[in-house]
Amino acid sequence: MVAPARGWGDDTTVMKWGKLHYDVMDLVKLAPCAALVNEDGPVIHDTTLGVTHSLNVSAAPLLALVGRPDGALFGELIRHLMETHEVTEVQAAGDAERLLFTLDAVALLDIKRVRVARLAPLLIVDEFLRRLNDPSYRAPARRYSSSASSLVGAILAFARLPLIVWSMLIAVFFVSLGFLQPGSTIAWRLDVTAYLLALPLILLWSIFWHEFGHLVALGARASDHSIIVVRGWKLAIIHREGRDQKLLRIAVSGPIAATVATAALWPLSLIPVEFTNAFLVAPAIAATHLLSLLPISADGKMMVNALKARRVGFVA
Repeated sequence: MVAPARGWGDDTTVMKWGKLHYDVMDLVKLAPCAALVNEDGPVIHDTTLGVTHSLNVSAAPLLALVGRPDGALFGELIRHLMETHEVTEVQAAGDAERLLFTLDAVALLDIKRVRVARLAPLLIVDEFLRRLNDPSYRAPARRYSSSASSLVGAILAFARLPLIVWSMLIAVFFVSLGFLQPGSTIAWRLDVTAYLLALPLILLWSIFWHEFGHLVALGARASDHSIIVVRGWKLAIIHREGRDQKLLRIAVSGPIAATVATAALWPLSLIPVEFTNAFLVAPAIAATHLLSLLPISADGKMMVNALKARRVGFVA
């Protein structure tokens, strides 16, 4: 059962959390790659992946709203359904959410979430309360093109909240050092704190090379048939490559690239600066990427499926 949306028609932008995935003041519009065509029914063509999605005819009016250049507020969708179909607020909210859920599942929406505040600590509280009030809540998908520069942006978006929390802990640690070691210099405190700064950099470096390895294996024209999707704390590359022989190469390339590139950071630990000792853990972090080749992981499942297909002669 979907709880009623509240607040549309009000001037306030204060969020009222319920069981909805979307707040009434969230701005929703189709992604730039989504081409809306109305034939016998509404059809959305994903111009990047070359995939077509057919939707129910009743979805056409809502698609017209979210397909506007400026998009539509979720509350507008609810109000439109209530006025045109004479349904309750609960029913309208549920119908609108189901449509958006379908489009978001294939990363065809651009969603700007309303926020109660822009300060980092309150952003974390905002995300936490959404999840606490609705266990089924999921962050909206964000789509990026398949390029090295877009991959950097996607990784930063993927790691945004953990980085905010980690930065706050580092700041607390730095201030605490001043009280624990009253006679210490700022230079010494910065050197000690730099250990904590190096660790997330190594992790982000390894994640970048993992995903970049996949992109390289997809080929020179990867941007024509693949996208990078970030949903909350999950990051994935979606592609339309169908040959299982190539899928095996795609699956293996990411973990291997990350392992080699991250292990290569170890020599930095030999630099005679104290904080560079943090790079001693680089080989250990590198080795963790090999775990993604296990059958329980996405890369491992892709590799197993590709090998099975080759054994039964699926690939000529």
